[in-house]
Amino acid sequence: MVRLFVVVLILLAMAPAWAEKPLRIIACGNPPFTEVDTHGKTDGLAIRLWHGIAEQLKLEYSIAYTESIEDGVDQVVRGDADVAVGPIGATSARARITEYTLPYYTAKLSIVSRHQDGGWLERFETIGKAAAILFIILLGVLFVVGNVIWLVERRRNEQHFSNSYLAGVGNGMWLALVTMTTVGYGDTVPVTSTGRVLIGLWMFLAMLFGSTLTASLATYLTHYRMTHNGFRTTQDLTGHRVAVKARSRALEVVMQSNAIPVIVADLDAAIAHLEQGRVDALLFHEPEILYWQQHHCKTRLQITPIADIFVNYGFLLRRNSPLTPRLDEAMLLLQENGIMRRIEAHWLGELGGKPQ
Repeated sequence: MVRLFVVVLILLAMAPAWAEKPLRIIACGNPPFTEVDTHGKTDGLAIRLWHGIAEQLKLEYSIAYTESIEDGVDQVVRGDADVAVGPIGATSARARITEYTLPYYTAKLSIVSRHQDGGWLERFETIGKAAAILFIILLGVLFVVGNVIWLVERRRNEQHFSNSYLAGVGNGMWLALVTMTTVGYGDTVPVTSTGRVLIGLWMFLAMLFGSTLTASLATYLTHYRMTHNGFRTTQDLTGHRVAVKARSRALEVVMQSNAIPVIVADLDAAIAHLEQGRVDALLFHEPEILYWQQHHCKTRLQITPIADIFVNYGFLLRRNSPLTPRLDEAMLLLQENGIMRRIEAHWLGELGGKPQ
């Protein structure tokens, strides 16, 4: 009985020390949600929100910072941190190994491409170059076919295919052209069996050749529209190189769109890839993109929000953490008393996104 009493006393003596143990907070991500100044002090929308919650709950804590969201998630999973704070998108993969608070912000995914504003003259010149290349290819094919027809017909069909090289080949090219376009004026016709076989074969080849030219021009015009007018939907990304972060919702969208993912560490690296032509577009969260553009006004980007794809940001904890319901309650209270809205206005202003 005495031993039991001593154990109880020891536990009661240890309880306050255990209860007052500071929480280990890992801040992760990029502005406007988390950032670190030159003195190592963390700040940002998510950090200000955490400060408000901790003050309300009378929590003691220490904050460390890592730019990588995945590193922050891994620290919580390993038990090196109690809470991860930042623009941490809720995904099914993360939900299987961690626990989320209620979302404090919902951001749209946005497609970013190079801004083009060259006007109609630039578009005419660019498309004209493609048309010129296709015309040269067509002229070359007609020249080859015209020569073959002239060589076969010139000895027995001098009426239509003169022995003069220029006149004879010119008539051969004319016959190849009207055959390919299915006009068939009948003013120039082959009379030899070999010539007729060749023209019959050319009829079938011309249909394939013409459709190939049409498809090539259509593909070029589509690519031109994508890269100069911006991508409008995720379907437009099909076959294009798109910069995304690893293990993110954006990566899932890129894979579903049959695009080619290019994994980057952060938004700065993604935009560098875009400017250097290593990717055609990038897929990131809209607040992060707009905040970046506000602080890099010399770089003009074409930003297209995806209307039906949102990502919820919440704080991350270990599974079955007793702290989760307390954070949820405090977060709801901050929403109700308007503090969360003021924090968002300070950091986002008129930026995009969908606040909760």
